[in-house]
Amino acid sequence: MSTARNPFADGPLPANALRERDIAFFREGGASVFALAGYCADPHEIQRPFSTPMQLGFRVRRERVCFSRRGRFAFEAELRGEPDEAVPAYVLPAIESGAIVDEVAWHPRTGRIATHDGRAGLLGADLIESSTKDEPVRLLSDPRAWLAAWRQGVVVVDEALARPVLREARCPLQVDSVAQGEALEAMLSKVRMPRIVVPAHSVTRAAA
Repeated sequence: MSTARNPFADGPLPANALRERDIAFFREGGASVFALAGYCADPHEIQRPFSTPMQLGFRVRRERVCFSRRGRFAFEAELRGEPDEAVPAYVLPAIESGAIVDEVAWHPRTGRIATHDGRAGLLGADLIESSTKDEPVRLLSDPRAWLAAWRQGVVVVDEALARPVLREARCPLQVDSVAQGEALEAMLSKVRMPRIVVPAHSVTRAAA
């Protein structure tokens, strides 16, 4: 069995690095190995050598995590319960204004996606703020499609956190299909109503 190698350095990969089959999975979806390492464009398409934009601190890795019903995830090392609940997932940072604000785990087989700390509703949220009213921002279906687009778009990670950001966007939101547009419209139209309670003494007076 061959040991996976780091395409950017000599020596074996760390335990949480992507293996050959992981890289192949992303390549099947159009995502370059450079995108997985934080590049924002294909170095082969940049005319000036050594001028390829990249984001330091951005890296996709493979970790064992446990997804919760609250839309959050925990790393296996943090778990005190049943370790069998953990599954291998792809983990990538949510970066806003140049800083890592949260981490996002994605399990492609089930489609589950969640944040670690509940701080990020979107991957690529900065694009919503920086785009003009005439410049559409593309909504991507999952992290692989987002990486294939060199992160030029957004991915919904947490609907509750993403909803106010998208509803207040000054720019148009571009979708890839009618079905995706309908799903987005349904998500944005959701309103969580608070419970309405009436004191017992008020009910008694009304019935008298």
